[in-house]
Amino acid sequence: MPEIFDAAGKGELGALLVVGADPVAKLRREPRPHWQNTFVIVADIFLTQTAALADVVFPAASLYEKAGTVTNTFGDVQLARKAADRAGVKPDFEILCG
Repeated sequence: MPEIFDAAGKGELGALLVVGADPVAKLRREPRPHWQNTFVIVADIFLTQTAALADVVFPAASLYEKAGTVTNTFGDVQLARKAADRAGVKPDFEILCG
């Protein structure tokens, strides 16, 4: 992540897509003005510090708003069943594929 911030600061990064992460909070470092020439897109279920600074934010579906599998902290793969639909949110895969 520090390298990404540095590349954006040097104008070497035209766009940045952040999915389900909050690098601003993790690095505890203010990205603007480093990101002033970088188009930042965030897809997340929460309005994180990074999402608050992004040019575009896509609301991502939570685990219970999509179907698939999840691996828990013990390495067990578990089936996730869609429990509800919510207007405006999409699973990560649909956001990435358009």
